[in-house]
Amino acid sequence: MYGNDACGERVRDALVRAAQRGVDVSLAIDGFGSDKVEDDFFAPLIEAGGRFERFQAKWSRRYLIRNHQKLAIADSWYREGSRHALAQAEAEYKDFITFFPTMEEAAESQLRVCDIHANQMQKPDRDNTHAVKADHECRNLLLQFPNSRFTDKTEQRLREVQEVIAEAEFRVGSFYSTKGAYRAGINRLQTLTDHYPLYSRNDEALWLLGTIYERLGEQF
Repeated sequence: MYGNDACGERVRDALVRAAQRGVDVSLAIDGFGSDKVEDDFFAPLIEAGGRFERFQAKWSRRYLIRNHQKLAIADSWYREGSRHALAQAEAEYKDFITFFPTMEEAAESQLRVCDIHANQMQKPDRDNTHAVKADHECRNLLLQFPNSRFTDKTEQRLREVQEVIAEAEFRVGSFYSTKGAYRAGINRLQTLTDHYPLYSRNDEALWLLGTIYERLGEQF
């Protein structure tokens, strides 16, 4: 929202000075939230070579909700990229999905939430908190928006995430088996083969699982 007040004048005058220095200045304001500001207020900006437009959404039942403004806030946090900013972005995206679940941007917002955690994943031998969250959020997208144009991209992202999770399970299961803790190894490897069938080393996991069962014999 833009107001015809001291603050609004300071912003306008700063833009005017920038335009006079040769900066390419474009200003877009919310037509609904800034309806009390006359176009003449921005005349100095136009005279200095800048551009000025009002964003006017078409009248509908969503007119007062200003949904794309909420999405723009989430995107700005996402682009900042710090841990704090990504946490804020996730909250904003989830709010958007809650309020506008039927919009196409809702699926894209869910993909962003998945990416937020996937991009913070660590190696298989490190903390897997973000990998597990990324797995959960990608699955949510496929369940909630099965016909979205983001489905293929999400499935690929999910495979990448699950590869990291499965590799961690495989390493732990292998460690247990070499130490003779066969039942603990079975728990890890069975979970791996049941939940992550596309894991690149799934054949090795199945072979190791069979070997452990053979060693246990009747003790299993």
